[in-house]
Amino acid sequence: MTSIAIGVMGHVDHGKTALVRALTGTDTDRLPEEKARGISIALGFALLRAGEADIDLIDMPGHERFLRTMVAGAAGIGAALVVVSALEGPRAQTREHLEIAGLLGLRRAVVAVSFCDRAAPDQARMAGEATVALAIQAGLQAPPVLLTAAPAGLGVAPLAAALAELVRAVPAPADLGLAQLSVDRAFALPGIGPVVTGTLRRGRLTVGEEVELHPGGRRARVRSLQAHGKPVAAAPPGRRVAVALRGVEISALSRGMVLASPGAALPGEWLDARLAVLGSAPAPVADGATLRLLTGTSEVAARLRLPAGDALSPGQAATVQLRCDPPVVAMAGDGFVLRLPRRPAASAAE
Repeated sequence: MTSIAIGVMGHVDHGKTALVRALTGTDTDRLPEEKARGISIALGFALLRAGEADIDLIDMPGHERFLRTMVAGAAGIGAALVVVSALEGPRAQTREHLEIAGLLGLRRAVVAVSFCDRAAPDQARMAGEATVALAIQAGLQAPPVLLTAAPAGLGVAPLAAALAELVRAVPAPADLGLAQLSVDRAFALPGIGPVVTGTLRRGRLTVGEEVELHPGGRRARVRSLQAHGKPVAAAPPGRRVAVALRGVEISALSRGMVLASPGAALPGEWLDARLAVLGSAPAPVADGATLRLLTGTSEVAARLRLPAGDALSPGQAATVQLRCDPPVVAMAGDGFVLRLPRRPAASAAE
């Protein structure tokens, strides 16, 4: 059985959650505030079994105020399902989510045009074509376009088939023997104890093995593992998993931490990185600028050091150093985003 995590991206009110519900039967809006406001605030999770694939769908908030949550949900995903309204076409967060997908190294996606039962055929086609153009501009391969209408079930089965095909096209994450999981939730369960959840960015986890939690370097042991509520003996890279821990208190756990194989990672004050400033960035990024670094599920302040001083203009790239406060856990090849006041500008850590 092949498994992969796919991020469900797009502008607010473009129907991401309704489409996930039509695909899986799961309502990913679980918070009372989400029900009351009719928008996603927290990350939502659902399992889609399509063909020989187990697909972990991660429903990401589409509102610009929850961009940090969106980036946290992207930690460990292998591809994207981009949802765009046939009535509105791509909007601000459609573009921004695609740019972030490209910066984090994603190359494969599927575009689902929603509300096609309420739009003229030409309007739906143009919305899909415009989204494909944005995806290519962000560095993704030209994605297939599916026309959908979640309440009516229009296009849901073909979309599931397209996602299964996407899984076959995306290379499986390499298992290099060192686990790395960015924690997006931490809680305690009666009779089980402390639990953290996240998507395995690399490596695998098995019941009984020792792990290390950063920051702090505290050791713990994997008491049990669950994938979508079912116990598993091991979790492969790219799988969303809940990890019950023994030897650590819930008070020591929080979102933004990294769970890793012992000795595999350490918090660093300085990071060497390759930085690509988006062509859509509103201004150059100056040497010495203090920005917000988002990597995994953490967010910290980072001061930029350019090798020749001066600044990087939109569309330019360079090898840079980032001084992080507080120190951050990042491993070679991890994607990241640097936030300017209104826009992202980043690429992959080295």
